[in-house]
Amino acid sequence: MENNYFLGNRKPNTGGIRVINENQTVRNNYLYGLTGHRFRGALVIMNGVPNSPPNRYDQVVDSLMNNNIVVDSDYIQLCAGSDEERSATPIGSSMHDNIIMSTTNLDPFTVYDDISGISFEGNVLNEEADVPIGSGFSKAPYSVEENDHGLRVPAQALIDEIGFGEVILPVAKEDTGASYYPKTDNVVEFRSGDTLSVGAGTDTILDALAISNPGDTLLLENGGEYLLTKYAYIRHPVTIRTETGDKALVRSEKASFFIVENGGALEVENLWMDGAASPDQPGNNVISTSRYSMNRNYSLAVRDSRVTNLDVNHTFDFLKVYRSTFADSIEIFDTEMSNITGSILSLDKETDDLGIYNVENVSISGSTFTDIQGSVANIYRGGTDESTFGPIVVVEGNEFTNVGLGSRNKSGASLKFHGVQRLDVSDSSWNGSAPLELYLTNGEPITVIRDVVMRDTGQIRANNDEYQIENVVYERNAP
Repeated sequence: MENNYFLGNRKPNTGGIRVINENQTVRNNYLYGLTGHRFRGALVIMNGVPNSPPNRYDQVVDSLMNNNIVVDSDYIQLCAGSDEERSATPIGSSMHDNIIMSTTNLDPFTVYDDISGISFEGNVLNEEADVPIGSGFSKAPYSVEENDHGLRVPAQALIDEIGFGEVILPVAKEDTGASYYPKTDNVVEFRSGDTLSVGAGTDTILDALAISNPGDTLLLENGGEYLLTKYAYIRHPVTIRTETGDKALVRSEKASFFIVENGGALEVENLWMDGAASPDQPGNNVISTSRYSMNRNYSLAVRDSRVTNLDVNHTFDFLKVYRSTFADSIEIFDTEMSNITGSILSLDKETDDLGIYNVENVSISGSTFTDIQGSVANIYRGGTDESTFGPIVVVEGNEFTNVGLGSRNKSGASLKFHGVQRLDVSDSSWNGSAPLELYLTNGEPITVIRDVVMRDTGQIRANNDEYQIENVVYERNAP
């Protein structure tokens, strides 16, 4: 692998080069803005399996990782994957004359096992960075600038020293791949289209959806009341919102308000969604995915809204998902949800333990959840597949009151996270609610819980103690 360019542009989970097996050559590659961790680091040398079967990792033997430029990237992993099975450390290999310049992570190297089989010589790091390896590294000032070709590069003297040559993309984007395959981004952003004003009344939202185009915004009347007598199918990215002020009230006579179909995505803002008109039957929901497999990912964003009275019968959920559907992102920001007999986000439908799951990124921030019989979030990722990135979950600045105590809440938790690969819970409070539950699995998940208060709420439940906890306070109200 020589003379390749990896442009992560600081996007989440962007990875670089992983070395496994014998006689590998990684030389003269440029890697920029890669944020991936562990197996997805910028430069990774793996441990192997002794006498490996064909479907596992062979030991790294007589391999080179030399003369590469790594800029503004976060992780370099050595002996990655070390465990009882992957116990064969690299031998006869080298890491020479690499330039590693980054201020985004000043401890870029992680050493998981014995690295005596790797030779280190002539590598250069910026002065602020640390390296846990005793020799083979020198320091230089961080002097990264954009060159004439639009690429971020270290000082030319360092580039010349390792003999890299000119830092320039070897091929233009339009010259890559099959000629019939489009090179354009086919993701349509929310609010990138026209704005359609929608008057209050019955099924006016349905009429507007029927004439909308991808990226359009349906602008409802402040304080207007809207009734859906049919399912509102979301077949492309669309925003439904009210201007700042009185929220538009939306009710539905169907088991679902909105159904996100293949190719659809939904953003709602400043709406009041109320379940009073919903049918008296179990299993209603406000938003549902398609019942059928979706080969295009969707996204859902709920901002500055209210959700109330999902209580005409039991198990009235906010979001209902089906198997073989996958969300790139689900966001709930600055929203109030109350009096709900079901759950908010039940993202636990892929239970075959094959590494498949229902969502990549979840953010719940600045919101209040009151009298929720089910869980606010139940996210499941099973299996032992380490090649996937998520789920990645952020729960920040929320308040949970009387959450998760319903008799039909099988999880018995206010929030349950099984196999989540990155979880940050912070600045939140629980009041008279079911506890937070963790199930940490493979992949070295990063779980951080800090600055939370749990009043009249059980202690955090977890299958092991491999998570970080800071300033978690348990309080009991006086009888």
